[in-house]
Amino acid sequence: VSVVSRKSTTRKLPGGVAQLKTDYSRDSLVAVHSGQDVVISTIAWRAFMHQIRLVDAVIKVGVKRFIPSEFWSNTSNEVGLSLVFYCDQKNKVRQQFGQQKRSNRMDRDLQQAFSL
Repeated sequence: VSVVSRKSTTRKLPGGVAQLKTDYSRDSLVAVHSGQDVVISTIAWRAFMHQIRLVDAVIKVGVKRFIPSEFWSNTSNEVGLSLVFYCDQKNKVRQQFGQQKRSNRMDRDLQQAFSL
């Protein structure tokens, strides 16, 4: 298990958990995700748009499964999208993932993984 965190963090993680520090640039994200099989994103809503860079990085290094920060809502539901102001950002990440998936080998798409 690895945790990606900001370079500036001083938080200590439990034994057996690797801490991979990044500045969240594309090159840095590529470096820290190399060799990973699965990435679970827990990016907060204020930083959703940074997830696009993360999608690009995990595809570049050949991650087999990517679980985006989609833990609370069904962003494929038009009613749900209209209720929460930042769902448009989530949808942009979803669209980027779909475009990348079509041109690369990812095991699952968002609809299959997160249909509610």
